[in-house]
Amino acid sequence: MIRRLVPLALALWFTLHRRTDPSTPGTGGRPPQRQGSVDAGAGVRSAQERTGEIAERGRSGQAGSNDVTLPSDARPWRQRDIPRILEAEQVRNDIRPGIQRAVDDAAAEFHARPADQRYTGDRAATVDAARDRAEALTEQRQREAAEVAAGRGDPAELERLRAEESNAWRNLNTTRAREAGSEIHAIFARNIEDRHQAILGNHAGDYRLRTEAPYDIDGRAAYPGTRRPDLVLERVTPEGQQQYTAHVYDLKTGQKGIEADWEFRVERYARGLFKPEELRPTP
Repeated sequence: MIRRLVPLALALWFTLHRRTDPSTPGTGGRPPQRQGSVDAGAGVRSAQERTGEIAERGRSGQAGSNDVTLPSDARPWRQRDIPRILEAEQVRNDIRPGIQRAVDDAAAEFHARPADQRYTGDRAATVDAARDRAEALTEQRQREAAEVAAGRGDPAELERLRAEESNAWRNLNTTRAREAGSEIHAIFARNIEDRHQAILGNHAGDYRLRTEAPYDIDGRAAYPGTRRPDLVLERVTPEGQQQYTAHVYDLKTGQKGIEADWEFRVERYARGLFKPEELRPTP
């Protein structure tokens, strides 16, 4: 009897061992992780960390993948953008002095004009309307002040006119500053139009400069409002057609710099190879 039970016991033990031993492949256990392997979650995290490290190194001016050093403000949207960035970096460095002269000359021309002739077209009409309103309110306030002094006026009305007059003069100052910026932008655009070949120099056959270039989601079609950068540098085909946007510039004449929202939209639509560059008149 015992001799018959021994084989059965051994068979049962062997079956249970196969189902519970984690080192044995099968449905009952999980194979041990081999030395040097990682689980899926760890692999994703590791890949993300390595990718982030390479991107950070590349943008900080250090050697990244393939020992390619990119400018810190580069925007490589795709792999093919890397050689484009390296080419465009040389171009934008070469043309920077000419663009800055166009900015400085625009500001100098505006400020050299007589005070009553600094604004043109619709900008002049806007400033004139704001000034006329401020002057009219000053006259009203003066008349009401005389009436109050003579005992015939309304002190409450005088206070209302004083507040309205003060707001009107503040609005005139704001309007002048805003329209001054618009006027300088217009002169700058004319300077670029007149000088773009000279500014580009030897790059004129491969690149072009455009002011107020419109961009839609495809990078070409017209789009209203703030998606019209002040100046763009574009790579062109031998036939003179736009190939891609190399760089975007924004001319600033006031205290505010490039706003993050504007930068995001322009990067999304124009897809320049670098972070948008701020232009300012030399102090």
